[in-house]
Amino acid sequence: MSEQLFKIATDQLKTSVKVLLENRLMLPATAMIYVAIDTMSFLDLPESKIETQRNDFISWVNNYLLCDADLSCTAEDLYSGRCAMLHTYSSESRLTRSGEARTITYAGPKRASDMFNASLEITGHDNRVVAVSVPQLGLALCRAIDRFWADIKDDDERLALAKNRLQKFYVNVEQAERETYGEGGSIGC
Repeated sequence: MSEQLFKIATDQLKTSVKVLLENRLMLPATAMIYVAIDTMSFLDLPESKIETQRNDFISWVNNYLLCDADLSCTAEDLYSGRCAMLHTYSSESRLTRSGEARTITYAGPKRASDMFNASLEITGHDNRVVAVSVPQLGLALCRAIDRFWADIKDDDERLALAKNRLQKFYVNVEQAERETYGEGGSIGC
């Protein structure tokens, strides 16, 4: 039951990101990536908490997303980017204004973000701005979700908490029916 709920919920998140990227909708894909990270950090909360906060997001990103991702940003940069994107659909957040995080500029292919970051380093601006490849971030998200499931599935306490929270999730009924009757499938992330 838990694995099926997790798969349905995360397949919807992964598929949303994939469809947006395939249609070159980089900024909406980025917003959905941040929604997915928020969702996963919510599932990872201890029992004493019912809402995610900055540290929960940053912890989940450090533990699952950035541990093997080829990204030049920090978890703090991503949290700042999340706040900017989801609250104002812009590049500026309280953390960038205070200098606690770099402004993220979103790029397409990884080579574009690598070239941009190299030019920032040469000009000495790499302490204020970082380029992130949205497709790379999406791939890192897919891997992080899989890594998170592998981490909690054999931990009875964490799995019970996640299962309780999963039962409150929105799900697409059509997809849930396909999964139940064996007609669904993964997106290949």
